[in-house]
Amino acid sequence: MENPNDVTLLNEVYQSARIGMEAVDMILPKTKDLSLIGDLSEQRAQYLEIAKRAAREMLEYNRFPEDQAMVCKTAIWSSIQFSTLFNPAPKNIAQLMINGSRKGMDELNQLLARRLETQPQTVQIANDYVTLEQNNVTKLSSHLS
Repeated sequence: MENPNDVTLLNEVYQSARIGMEAVDMILPKTKDLSLIGDLSEQRAQYLEIAKRAAREMLEYNRFPEDQAMVCKTAIWSSIQFSTLFNPAPKNIAQLMINGSRKGMDELNQLLARRLETQPQTVQIANDYVTLEQNNVTKLSSHLS
């Protein structure tokens, strides 16, 4: 039986991970810093893995993750283009990604704080996403100095 809270939380994880992947894809061509490229590539692979986990769990409820709105993709693209136009330095790129990671964490933490009635595996996936983003912030912070 479908639990709408599980579907909501899983879809939020999926969407956040997909947004992270889109951002990495858009920002990678902006840098030539090999260390940052490596960290961002690893981050993208982790986003893909957690998005797949959320999608597989949603399929258990016979639901499919929602596609991102074109408006969201356009907003991310515009923000990245504008923010890197005059300052494509690795430090600036790392800060952009840190800001995005923090936003994704905040949105998911707000849902988790509501203590929705969900299955333990759903909460685990959401918590794993938050941990992933915390680790991304820590790793990317090394590029700020």
